[in-house]
Amino acid sequence: MTHSHTKKCSAASATLYKVSAQHAVSYHSQPMTCGCPGQVPSRAHPLVLRCKLFLCVCIVKRLQDKERLKDFDKVKLQLEQLLEFKSRIMESQTSLQREVQRAKQEAREAVEARDAHADEMSDLAETVEMATLDKEMAEEKVRLTLQFILLIHDENHIFLLPYV
Repeated sequence: MTHSHTKKCSAASATLYKVSAQHAVSYHSQPMTCGCPGQVPSRAHPLVLRCKLFLCVCIVKRLQDKERLKDFDKVKLQLEQLLEFKSRIMESQTSLQREVQRAKQEAREAVEARDAHADEMSDLAETVEMATLDKEMAEEKVRLTLQFILLIHDENHIFLLPYV
């Protein structure tokens, strides 16, 4: 069924609505056709014309319904595709959220490891500083002891033999 069929049925519908019960006979002088396949012009009773018109209107409505069904099927397919796309996006989002959580956990662990390493290095630096101070103090003690020994040696004129 085409667009011209719709126009013809609409014209028939307009003609029929003009027909009233009193004037039906005067309007029947012209043959009325619906353009439906298998229909022939007729000078029929108004009830027959109304039935033909009703048939034409039903055919037009059915054609319109077919168009709406095609549109509905397209929209339904789009909806299915969108739902599938949405589910893939949701899966992807969930996966990315897991990766973000893993990355945050790894970052926390790395910060903790860095802090622990920094604490160890601080402790090591303190230990090295203490050892350095101990060494310097020991060297100073050795120096003072040697000076004291030399002083005593010079005062007593004691000859010291090197320890062999």
